[in-house]
Amino acid sequence: MKKKISSIMVVLLILGSIMFILTGCGNDSKSLKEDSAKENSSESKKEYSIGDNDSYYVIINGTKFQAGDKISSVSKAGLKLKEKNLDETIPKNRYLLAKSVLNADDKEVCSFVPLNSTDATIKYEDAVIGGFEVGDINYSELSEETLALDVEVAGGIKLGSSLEDVENVLGNDYFKYEQAANESLKMPAYTTYTYSKGYKGYKFIIDDSGKVSKISWNNYSYDE
Repeated sequence: MKKKISSIMVVLLILGSIMFILTGCGNDSKSLKEDSAKENSSESKKEYSIGDNDSYYVIINGTKFQAGDKISSVSKAGLKLKEKNLDETIPKNRYLLAKSVLNADDKEVCSFVPLNSTDATIKYEDAVIGGFEVGDINYSELSEETLALDVEVAGGIKLGSSLEDVENVLGNDYFKYEQAANESLKMPAYTTYTYSKGYKGYKFIIDDSGKVSKISWNNYSYDE
């Protein structure tokens, strides 16, 4: 009788161990899923700061460019520098005004600010990216070539985004300037929203239809 009871207890202990292992595995799996969900949620809610270097980038045709990348690297997105600008030089620790770049059909589609962050004079094509701009004051008049770039900046802001989209990424601590329409110049009304911190900054123009029609940013500390 005692042997029978002992056998039953052994079986119960084995079954209990198996249940513990299975339950534990289930909890681990659930925990991993929860951790993954938290990571994804945290990434989707990532905040972009005007003072953060990582916020200064642009994605063109799926290729990402950041402040400090070589300006000649725009070729990775199918763009090219204007030949007439290639021989221009930039003194040490200086920058040039934004220079237009071309698509494969030689159409001007956007602009980059060439920056010389070295202690020697360099050529334009050897400069790094100090800023970027794309668009104009009226979204409906932007060229197909420009829109085809599928430009994206901090937090997924694009041409055609709304003010709410911009504020969701960068907040509402901006300087707002409203430009009234000018019939004699055939210029529509638009509003400029400027975010800045030190020498860094973003500027968005939103046209009278409520769409972001121009995007520009700069990340450099030198005088012109």
